[in-house]
Amino acid sequence: MAEAVGGNLARSGGSQRWLGIPVLRFVAVDLVLVLVSAADVLFTWAILSRGGEEVNPIARLVLDSWQLGGLVVYKYALIVLAIVLCETVGARREMLGRSVLHIGVLLTLVPVVWSTWLLLR
Repeated sequence: MAEAVGGNLARSGGSQRWLGIPVLRFVAVDLVLVLVSAADVLFTWAILSRGGEEVNPIARLVLDSWQLGGLVVYKYALIVLAIVLCETVGARREMLGRSVLHIGVLLTLVPVVWSTWLLLR
């Protein structure tokens, strides 16, 4: 395989790298965080389209300044930052990186559960 990609496949610390891209340690949890974040964005859009408000003051400022597109970019930038930080910390302290990522998933679930309740009532 290393020859197939021009020798750019390297082994480093027991983890494979392709073209210098580090291996993600917490892919499953990263994916859950991205999916929960997608639900947050979708439910936020649903609530806003029904006349609701964004309750997060920073997100509200982004929404007021750059509309829904800016809000989506803002929310996903935060998720990318969280994943990069947790993966970076996890390279040295795996349990800490994984734990912080799990806390991130739980915190992201709070507005999703709240939004679901609001939309169902």
